[in-house]
Amino acid sequence: MEEDKKYQTQEVNIEEEEQQQEPEQTEDSEILAARTIFVDKDNLYAEGSEDVEESEEEPAESEEIADSDDAEEAESENEGEEEPAEETESETEAEPEEEKAPELSAEDREIAERIRLRKIEAERKRRRHKRAMITGVVLAVLALTSLILSFTPIFTVDSIEVKGNTHYSADEIISMGHAVPGKNLIYKADKAVIQKYLEQNPYIKSAEVNRKFPSTLVINVKERTPVMTIRYDDDYLVLDGEGILLQKSRTKPKLTIIEGNIIKKIKLSQQLGTTDETQMRKTIDLVQAMSDNDLYFVKIDMTDKYSIKAYVYDTLIVKNDYETLVENIKNGKLHLVLDKLFSESIKRGTITFNEDGTSTFMPGF
Repeated sequence: MEEDKKYQTQEVNIEEEEQQQEPEQTEDSEILAARTIFVDKDNLYAEGSEDVEESEEEPAESEEIADSDDAEEAESENEGEEEPAEETESETEAEPEEEKAPELSAEDREIAERIRLRKIEAERKRRRHKRAMITGVVLAVLALTSLILSFTPIFTVDSIEVKGNTHYSADEIISMGHAVPGKNLIYKADKAVIQKYLEQNPYIKSAEVNRKFPSTLVINVKERTPVMTIRYDDDYLVLDGEGILLQKSRTKPKLTIIEGNIIKKIKLSQQLGTTDETQMRKTIDLVQAMSDNDLYFVKIDMTDKYSIKAYVYDTLIVKNDYETLVENIKNGKLHLVLDKLFSESIKRGTITFNEDGTSTFMPGF
């Protein structure tokens, strides 16, 4: 037994030397060697198992070492990753703050403001120019279209309207103006010619000719209104409210007859010329006051300028100086007196106004 133990011990020593010579032997070879030397179950089994356990623990330790190495490498990597951030922060802290732009002086600010305003004005001019160009193009197109259409039969005069006429009929106005249908409303309406013909008539104070598209010509007239007449030889001179001579007539018109003015000039469409222009002016104002206050005198005798006679009827007259007569016409007192006389059917007598505004009536004539 002792020899066997020695033999086994030698083999163990031999195996240990082989293990030292071959450090890179694998785990399987170690286990195989342990099994080879496993002779004595009581002694060698324990030794072989311890060797196996040691061999098994070594890889675990190597794994733990590897894990620790990996952890250290991860930590080192993390530290490596964190360190640049710290460096960045330090660099950020180290970077100097941005320098603020120096404040502009008052003169520089004024120049900058001028430049800004000039830019705004330039933009406005550009926009105005653009709008003007667009407007010009549109107007040009419209003008061209209108020009083309103006030569079509659409704008041929087929009707004539007359407005403002009382003394003359519409047909008489059209005839006096030589206005005829069938002409081009735009180019051959002859508006100025028609107006000239009409205004040659003493009763036509003014005339205006307009187009009414597409094919109507409109004539607007303003007529003079006859308000009085003056006997001149065998004729009656018809005048309007301005003393303009409208016509001479052999027939007595139903107008207020004026007496007491000496005539020196007669011409149609012009004011009647007299030897006393002041008296003629008073005559015109007296007739105007009569018309404005709804009165009518069949005759006014201006022969005595200090005692004018206004005939309500041939047998009922108002006798006063010019100023008093006109005043009592305008304030309505003459109208009141006449209303009272007419209510009593009195048509003969003489009415006189006093300076205090009272009136006197003398019956009979």
